[in-house]
Amino acid sequence: MRNIFLIISVLIFLVISSNSFAEPIITDHLCTDLTQIPAEWIDTTQASIKGYYAHTSHGRQLTIGLETIEQTDSQY
Repeated sequence: MRNIFLIISVLIFLVISSNSFAEPIITDHLCTDLTQIPAEWIDTTQASIKGYYAHTSHGRQLTIGLETIEQTDSQY
């Protein structure tokens, strides 16, 4: 029983540690080139995430920005 626990623990550690060496993807307000986003990421996100944004009069800039992106390229 202890051997199985040890083997499972080592396997979990290897899986976790192998993912920790992947280089992170960092985006912020300076990332404006949407063509750098892989198409499969966009498709997956559009298929799996739905959102509702209820805003006040001063929150309209988010929806205007999203509408502008969609009008520029309907893929987004």
